[in-house]
Amino acid sequence: ILPIDFKTLVLSKSVLTVMVYIVSMFCLLTMAVLRGYELTPFGFAQIPSVFAMSVLMAFLTERTDFKDVYSGMSVLFLIFLPSSIVVYAPIVLGFVFNFVFGLDLTLISFLVSLIECGVFFIFIKAKT
Repeated sequence: ILPIDFKTLVLSKSVLTVMVYIVSMFCLLTMAVLRGYELTPFGFAQIPSVFAMSVLMAFLTERTDFKDVYSGMSVLFLIFLPSSIVVYAPIVLGFVFNFVFGLDLTLISFLVSLIECGVFFIFIKAKT
């Protein structure tokens, strides 16, 4: 509809998603401080993973004919399932490395998130 470059469209959708995620993390952080809970940086370690997920989701949505998220099961399998795997993989790997090797869950999740983010940057760069 608008003369916007595909890469700009994907990046703007991804940045918007990450901004919403960061705002929600700050809201949760504020509530935790007000209630006196112990704070962990785990949610903030997931920011690169959320960015990678939103890049994948925006890319798949724009490259397929599924503009309506209520299109049925095909949207679930082609867009939401891969995106969910991308966002939950660092958490699962963090728990595995924590359990097997005793490494810090937040650190491992953050490193895996950074790797995912880098891979998706390379992927988008190659596809556009």
